[in-house]
Amino acid sequence: MKRLAIYFFFDKDGIVGDYAIYYLKELKKCVSEIAVVVNGKLNDEGRKKFESVSDKFIIRENIGFDSAAYKEAIISYGFEKIKEYDELLLCNFTCYGPVYPFKEMFDEMDNRKCDFWGINRHPEQHAYIIPYRKDSYIREHIQMYFIVIRNTILRSKHFKEYWDTLEVSRDYNSARVVHELKFTNYFETLGFTSDSYVNFKLNKTSANDSVLNADEQLINNKNPLIKRKVFFIDNRQWIDRFIGHSARDVMEYVDKNTSYDVNLIWDDLLRTQNMSTLRNNLHLNYILSSQSTKALARDFKSKVALIIYIYYEDCVEKCANYAKSMPTNADIFIIVTKKEVHDKVKKIFKDFPNKIEIRLKQNRGRDVSALLVSCKDVMSKYDYICFIHCKKSVYLQTKKEGETFAYHCLESVLHSKKYVHNIIETFEANPRQGLLVPPIVQFGPYWSRPSQEWSLNFRNAENLLKDKLKLNINLDTEVIAPFGTMFWFRSKSFRTINSYDWTNEDFPEELHNNKTDGTEMHVIERLYGILAQHDGYYTAWVSPDKYASIYMDDMYYKLREIYKITRPQVSPTHFSGFLDNLKNLNMNIHFEDVCKIISKYIKKKKNKILKKIKKC
Repeated sequence: MKRLAIYFFFDKDGIVGDYAIYYLKELKKCVSEIAVVVNGKLNDEGRKKFESVSDKFIIRENIGFDSAAYKEAIISYGFEKIKEYDELLLCNFTCYGPVYPFKEMFDEMDNRKCDFWGINRHPEQHAYIIPYRKDSYIREHIQMYFIVIRNTILRSKHFKEYWDTLEVSRDYNSARVVHELKFTNYFETLGFTSDSYVNFKLNKTSANDSVLNADEQLINNKNPLIKRKVFFIDNRQWIDRFIGHSARDVMEYVDKNTSYDVNLIWDDLLRTQNMSTLRNNLHLNYILSSQSTKALARDFKSKVALIIYIYYEDCVEKCANYAKSMPTNADIFIIVTKKEVHDKVKKIFKDFPNKIEIRLKQNRGRDVSALLVSCKDVMSKYDYICFIHCKKSVYLQTKKEGETFAYHCLESVLHSKKYVHNIIETFEANPRQGLLVPPIVQFGPYWSRPSQEWSLNFRNAENLLKDKLKLNINLDTEVIAPFGTMFWFRSKSFRTINSYDWTNEDFPEELHNNKTDGTEMHVIERLYGILAQHDGYYTAWVSPDKYASIYMDDMYYKLREIYKITRPQVSPTHFSGFLDNLKNLNMNIHFEDVCKIISKYIKKKKNKILKKIKKC
């Protein structure tokens, strides 16, 4: 069969991911010819990649989205030439795959009688994409990320008329209206028949959606393609309707049950998406057993190290107790700034079975310089490294608050020996895992930390990346970071940050007022995960099961308190205590949200209020 495939591609940076090349190489097994159309810019490497797998290659201005790109490619061939093909395939860059051979799908569809077909048929929804446009009503239609048009349509006058009258869209929703919503209805109204590879009748009652229902379509319907959007859809769309497990299930299934290389997915996601988006959709959280493990130290061929920065003499024993959780074949490096601390460390750690090395550093840069300056050489010698320090947070109101912060961090990284074995096993089982960090701090004086992770450090982080590291990275407004600067990391994920020749002078002199927020120490703390992502690795939260149960209750309490404020029962009784709740909660509430709630209350009680005014 003579098939022509037109593949549309767009990337805002002009970079071609290897997932696109794999897609086209596999597609080449089922088509006679491939034309690639690129909207916008393309770097030299990307051009070479596409030229190696295509028969025709077009770069055009980034206007009109996919439909205008298809139109230009069709016109470049000419409608008379298009009639010579048995089938015309229109497909694009919005999918990973194939996870199953394209041939299986083509063989199946060759036996079905229809004039055009796609992988998915989207059900009718009683809604409009654009409220003021009647033609934006979401009628039943074939999804246009993969659609095959047979010769019965190609040689009809209607095929040319469709493309001749196609509107050029200036925004995404308009593009969907003039092409995706229109195509199926246009040709079916003319008497042509359609079909879909994924059984529409079986899926119509559930969500016949290639994004929200990706796991079911992959596993039960053998959909060979996975929409990229599965992994970076707005988390609100999951939470409003489902529990949101689809993206993680898809990734795990592909990794364990198909021959498709998930690194093609990871490479693209880590380059193009924010880490917070990936963490939310893929649920990059590990709650590990603290009491049992299948992993034993002798099973690990990887080299493991612990780096401890100890400033306060009275913290030496606490650090030593947590250090006992490390495997006996792990090396331990202890960084100190004072002789009396050095002597106590030497005494306390003398009976450890591990290789111990104590290093003295200048009292500048605190824990960050201890890692990046004093232990720069260590990072290239080990596979996985745990970093902790003697956190006191002496600026807090009470000693207990500082101890709680330290407990949160230390329990998350060095809870027990078996827990540490499970952490190392997690690294071994997940080769794209870069950092394992404690969950976000959300207790005591840190109630307002979620949504304010950057604090005073966002602009300074932008400047450090640009001026010092010479990197152009767009920062996420939500940062996934090791708050408290205690974490595990894969040394390969530290290539970029460790390639800079850090010195003690890169950090401010010791501040006795402890106002370090906004300084290099707090900026770098937030950049660890971002730079790991730049190196191709993700950051995940980690917690022992024993501590996670405490954390879960704290989070639930917080959620209930937030709902009391943002979703109050609007009645005089509840409203009277509303402002008191705001005052008592140690968290920031947007003024606009308060106004909306008050306005809602006033509108509801408007008539009673007016009557009282008249009486006055």
